[in-house]
Amino acid sequence: TLVPLIWLPFFNLYIYFNEVFDANDRLIRREIGELAAQVASKDSIILLPVIPGANAPLNNEHQMLELYMMQNIPSSEIEKAYQYVTADGLLYSIKYFAPTYQKIEIIFDISETGGLSEALQQCYPQGAYTEGNPFSRFSLSDATLGSMSCSTASLEIESEGNNSFDWELLDATTEKLEAHCKVRQTEVEWLEGESLLMSPGWQIEKSFVPDWNGDGFVMDNYGSEPLVFEVDIEPSHRSYIWVRYYKRVGDNIASYLNINNSSHPFAEIKSDNFNVWKWEKIGPITLNYFDKVSISHPYNGNPKNFMAIFIDSIIITTDEYFSPDFDPWEPINPKVFLFNQPQSNGTVYLDLPSGSHRCKAIVESDLPVVRMDGSISSSLVSNSIDIEGE
Repeated sequence: TLVPLIWLPFFNLYIYFNEVFDANDRLIRREIGELAAQVASKDSIILLPVIPGANAPLNNEHQMLELYMMQNIPSSEIEKAYQYVTADGLLYSIKYFAPTYQKIEIIFDISETGGLSEALQQCYPQGAYTEGNPFSRFSLSDATLGSMSCSTASLEIESEGNNSFDWELLDATTEKLEAHCKVRQTEVEWLEGESLLMSPGWQIEKSFVPDWNGDGFVMDNYGSEPLVFEVDIEPSHRSYIWVRYYKRVGDNIASYLNINNSSHPFAEIKSDNFNVWKWEKIGPITLNYFDKVSISHPYNGNPKNFMAIFIDSIIITTDEYFSPDFDPWEPINPKVFLFNQPQSNGTVYLDLPSGSHRCKAIVESDLPVVRMDGSISSSLVSNSIDIEGE
């Protein structure tokens, strides 16, 4: 009797240590928190270079960061102990925070901004780099903060009405600026679910599923009212609406696209198509300017069994052959602007043909520049803006 009684707990321990493991997402969250706890202190600030809107753990797990940082810092000081920055704005942030803190710790995701490992070592050769997977760390102290060998300049543009934009170059001047534009070939209106006005019962999410477009997606709850949006596209009797959605169970319960007192079912999927993002085309339908369109997900069963539908993106087009995987933007020849003397800002007139254009500005730099993905470049690239040609 004693033999099995003694053997049983040891056997249970053997099973536990050999077969019980954490899911990958839990391991990642814990690693983020533990890494932040190692470097957090009153004399340092943690910089988190990310790609804005990316569906990445470093973007989404700020609560886990704060929870672990409380081991070293009072909760009242957590908010100023770390800062999210863009990868291409990291060097400027380091320069900005250097006079205030004795140490700057940089934590980044090598799967999102892997180029930062080489960029930081080139820009701060005396800094301390600790490689990890998926998160790496770069440490700068008082002795190394003044030895930067890269540019902190940045370039921003904003629309100045049709056919022109204002530009501003921070921490640098230039005598030459290039405007790179694309023209939209297909008449398309692209809406991100999280940009719509939320109807009661709907909410914006970034958790549960990966690979969403934009800054997240929307989901409904039991009893939600229809999600409503307006059409802003040329009137047509043959319009099409593409919806990107995700269902977690094959419940065979349809959602509906409601237009002008007519309803069009979608998302009636079978079990082999759930737990993946799917594009579905609805049409042809008649649409006019400012028509009200809504998405409803009626459910009359047991509230405990209700499963939400996730809506990521909506595309409205008059092109029967449009594909959501097709890039409707076609590059046109760059426009070069030369100035008589070094300038840090100004307005340029593009003389674009009629139509919708997407433009960005580029300026060459004397020192290496860190790009949005963390890699090193010899040129500064601005944000992109939409401009209407005349």
